[in-house]
Amino acid sequence: MINTGYKIRKSPNLTVKQRSNGSVFVKNRINKNSVVFDSNDVIEFLDYFNKSRLFDPSNGNEKYDEDTNELIIKFLDWGFLTVDLELEYTPCPICGSKNTTQFVKKYRKEFDITFTYDKCEECSVVFLNPSPSERALEFFYKYYGYYSKIDDQKKYKYEERITEKSNKIRDEIVSSHIDVSKDTMLLDIGCGSGFFLNHMERKYKCNATGIDVDTRAIKNIKIKNPQINTINGKFLNTEKDNKYDIITMWGYLEHEKRPKEVLEKASALLNNGGVLIIEIPNIDSWTFRITKSKWPYLNPPLHLNHLCESVLKRLNILEDCRDIITFNNSTGSFMLKYSKLQLYLYSIVNFSYRSKEVDFVASVAFLLFSVFDGLFNKDELIIVHQNEK
Repeated sequence: MINTGYKIRKSPNLTVKQRSNGSVFVKNRINKNSVVFDSNDVIEFLDYFNKSRLFDPSNGNEKYDEDTNELIIKFLDWGFLTVDLELEYTPCPICGSKNTTQFVKKYRKEFDITFTYDKCEECSVVFLNPSPSERALEFFYKYYGYYSKIDDQKKYKYEERITEKSNKIRDEIVSSHIDVSKDTMLLDIGCGSGFFLNHMERKYKCNATGIDVDTRAIKNIKIKNPQINTINGKFLNTEKDNKYDIITMWGYLEHEKRPKEVLEKASALLNNGGVLIIEIPNIDSWTFRITKSKWPYLNPPLHLNHLCESVLKRLNILEDCRDIITFNNSTGSFMLKYSKLQLYLYSIVNFSYRSKEVDFVASVAFLLFSVFDGLFNKDELIIVHQNEK
């Protein structure tokens, strides 16, 4: 029988305090989530996961009843339990070469692992090596709370508000390259909670479809806008006969273990004259060259690869790129709603807050390099590929 479960364990970043009234305070020091439990049974529960334990939420588990399964999922959401990542070494995801050199390392407290990115000497792709298996990643996205916090109505509204400006900008990019109407077929790969799709469907009444592995994210889309078609699963595993006029990947491709296959399949799903629009982090930016492992987009184990502009141009399916756009977005797409000065100032605060090692001098230096980066070399790339008409 195939094992569909995965190993989980107690997070190494927990503060657990038993109070005089018998309650127990539990806090994740990284994501700041905290819960007060009425009973000290939670201590025994957490101690059970000091060692890795197999958890199979799809088939249940003979050791856990239904209530325990639900509690485990909540603990994964809060970060009290963590996925025990099993890493595997792979060749270059673009050309298959094993001729690689170590490029940069990054330690993640959440997993107590130092991750390594290698660079392919043949095609210059930077990729996480070793990296989690595809099964591990699917489990991670479904149960580790990547979109779970948006289940809360207030948090959903907040996320919707801060992404409003970036979705308008993305709309402008799309509509500047192709006419959008009610007859337009739109597919957003890695759609998350569907804020971009919701914007496009409401504005143009187009036929919008979103695909994502996160079950709760897909559920949110159907609740908020039933007009949007949804697919819950991995893009490469889905079989669709539909062709699309627009296919978008907003911050998705860096999450894929097989980016070349994704690009090939997406290109094959385009109608004649259709456009494929890809937004990815730009590892050629000056902010990466200066900040290295502190770069916000160096995000293992979620960001598995970094395809720079020169690599994408060499890919056969993108050799006829219609447009390449670069822009500064080093603190996340929602920051596009602010002025550049505010963005740079926010970068200092955000950068200093996230790393206790960054002092005032380093923060000022980061500001200066951000200004330089804003003028000459951007943190994000948007690649527009168009099928022949």
